[in-house]
Amino acid sequence: MPLKQRCHPREGGDPYPREFSVCRTMDSRFRGNDKAHISIWLFACAALVFLIVIIGGLTRLSESGLSIVSWQPVKGVIPPLDVRDWQNLFAAYKQTPQYLKINYDMSLEEFKNIFWLEYIHRVLGRIIGLVFLVPLLFFIITKKIGKNLALKLFSIALLGALQGFIGWYMVKSGLVDNPAVSHYRLALHLFLGFVIYAMLLWAGLNSAECEVQSAEKATLNSALRTLHSLAISAFILFQTILGAFVSGTHAGLIYNDFPLMGGHIIPEDIFFLHPLWLNFLQNPATIQFQHRMMAFILFILILIFRVKNPGDKAAGLLLAVALIQVLLGILTLVNHVPVLFAAAHQAGALVLFSVSLFINYRLYAISQKS
Repeated sequence: MPLKQRCHPREGGDPYPREFSVCRTMDSRFRGNDKAHISIWLFACAALVFLIVIIGGLTRLSESGLSIVSWQPVKGVIPPLDVRDWQNLFAAYKQTPQYLKINYDMSLEEFKNIFWLEYIHRVLGRIIGLVFLVPLLFFIITKKIGKNLALKLFSIALLGALQGFIGWYMVKSGLVDNPAVSHYRLALHLFLGFVIYAMLLWAGLNSAECEVQSAEKATLNSALRTLHSLAISAFILFQTILGAFVSGTHAGLIYNDFPLMGGHIIPEDIFFLHPLWLNFLQNPATIQFQHRMMAFILFILILIFRVKNPGDKAAGLLLAVALIQVLLGILTLVNHVPVLFAAAHQAGALVLFSVSLFINYRLYAISQKS
């Protein structure tokens, strides 16, 4: 049984003639291979990371993230079991700035509502760690994974551990004086989540190992196409950071008109902080303006990529997701950031990033086989 399946170019409209054709990991001749098992495991881990990013967004939007005031990697898995446990947790929460300054009239039942979402978020992080580490050790012990891949996967495990620490580092910033987490730490937490997701998805695609057929060396046009695709992924990541800034500074709750901002193309208070550079990091008006402008630039980049690759279904999907993402962003803004729209907007960012990663992987595979 061959480890690789020979692929055949699709007929009609393929912008990568004689260069690339996608194989299906779950082909009947591929199911029994170790690489198939490894790729399915990596895709499952990526899906779990996708899920935890969405749940993390919900904890942020519902202001649930500060409901658990301690970090207990092992003991924290055990939920409250009786009334005494709940009273102790609620008493600890009552000492936080969020309770003292905002939720001072919250009841125990209301506290339970925000507690469970943050609890699920934290426990899911531990589950992801187990789902990743246990099979990884099995594959290494049984020598189904080579040394190079093992090192790469262990680097993902280390980033996952770092992500847990950064999550607590972020929460801790909202337990001192200000009843909100630092938007810098929030952006770092979200960015690292995207990086871990990208590494898992890329490793999964690489393990699927569909064969690329190439009849010629990569041309200048394909090199430019690769650069264009990489730029799109980089801009999506940067836009994600700006989105975290918007969320962390509550910048989405001002200037809820579109396409203007308070009746102006450029808001009047965009540079009221001194020194000037501080506006780009802490002024909510400037942060929202940056997020809008980056969305426009990113959409133009994706539109140009689609125009240059008219027969490419992946490029068409990228544009379609970008259109939906822009619509979700506008709906989130004009409706004053409802949880449903805002969570869908964050999920849309991850879907858009996923499609761009797949396109980048295709171009990478072409270059490897040229």
